[in-house]
Amino acid sequence: LPLDVTYGRGPFWNLSRPARLVANALGKGTPDTRFAARHMPFPDGTFDVTVIDFPYKLNGTPDPDVDERYGVEQVRTRDERHDLMYAGLAEGVRVTAPLGFVLFKCQDQVNSGRVWWQSRMFAEHAESLGCTHKDSLLKLGHRPQPEGRSQQHARRNYSTLLVLRTPKALPAEQLTLRGAA
Repeated sequence: LPLDVTYGRGPFWNLSRPARLVANALGKGTPDTRFAARHMPFPDGTFDVTVIDFPYKLNGTPDPDVDERYGVEQVRTRDERHDLMYAGLAEGVRVTAPLGFVLFKCQDQVNSGRVWWQSRMFAEHAESLGCTHKDSLLKLGHRPQPEGRSQQHARRNYSTLLVLRTPKALPAEQLTLRGAA
């Protein structure tokens, strides 16, 4: 049974959608259930596959037409967005069956003049939770750099889908959220 933690309007499933899917949406969409990514209401090991595709926006000029669609209309700091992504990944690992898969989509990007290698950051976090990083799939983006803004750090944007295999067993101490006391 697959779970899509960040279903929203379902863009991850444009090409194919499984016959059975537990879909979550906090805002618009037609979810099966509603829950926060940090606190999923499922027992450990409920799903065979868990999909997590958080919004990538770390900063930038607010755009109400676009931001609301992706759940980033509220201004958050980069660190707040990263904390949510770390916590959501830990919860995704928790609710995925032993030797199941977590598909975690992220994007390397520039923020405050620094490159944030989010694909590495979250792969390393998953490994600290006992997961095995099985593969990475790159998807070339379709959005051009906004007019009037020079693109100094990259000529193309792409997202990375991390394919993570959950461990045989999940010790409780491994699932402690990053930064939690």
